Amino acid sequence: MKTSSRYRHKWVSVLSGVSLLGLSAGNLNADGVNDMCVDSNKICECAARKLNTEVGQDAYALYEAVGTAYLVNKDTQMNMVEAWDAAVKAAAEKQGQNFSDMLSKTNKIGSEHREMIEACKGS
Repeated sequence: MKTSSRYRHKWVSVLSGVSLLGLSAGNLNADGVNDMCVDSNKICECAARKLNTEVGQDAYALYEAVGTAYLVNKDTQMNMVEAWDAAVKAAAEKQGQNFSDMLSKTNKIGSEHREMIEACKGS
């Protein structure tokens, strides 16, 4: 089981002014993308690697940062929709984009992530 202390640590980093796109996509073993995955570590790590290759480092870093914020929000008892929307809204504000565009972008990456998880289950 994954612990929430990891999320809190990452949230402190985000709150400390770390740019959403400045988060590293290189460490696929401990990030919001991997942490959002509920399958085995092997499948989750496979899917994270494939997603990073598919969408590129900038999109991956964005999705990772939103994922980390989403998990922190869920830890505060927000429901899934509220938690995701709040994370996306924060990312949109940070990047000077509107919520709808950012939601569309992150949801598209999320769909690709689910596809990669399914692909890795078959590997």
